[in-house]
Amino acid sequence: MLGTTTRARGARLFQSAKHFLSEGLSSAKSTQRRSVGNLPVKSNKHIEDFGARRETIEKEFRWDGPTTRRLVIWGLLVPVGIYKMTCYEFDQTDAFGGKPKRDLWGSPKA
Repeated sequence: MLGTTTRARGARLFQSAKHFLSEGLSSAKSTQRRSVGNLPVKSNKHIEDFGARRETIEKEFRWDGPTTRRLVIWGLLVPVGIYKMTCYEFDQTDAFGGKPKRDLWGSPKA
């Protein structure tokens, strides 16, 4: 025989299931409620222009002289320069510490 606690839990479970079946999924589709209210949103013209430009960048891109110059400078010269400076710093540090030179790619051969 079931105890009174188990019967009470069973009755509550039955009532919950009965309520869910009678309401259906309509109770789950409630409208969104805002706790703050309608906040005034002010659009920034510059941000909107930037966003619109990012969406259509493939239409306004042109392969011309300035684009090629930027690619060569930022894609080749800057990374190679940073690497050369790093190799030079390693060589100077090794020379100061009395260590033999490292064989790095791009290091001057002695």
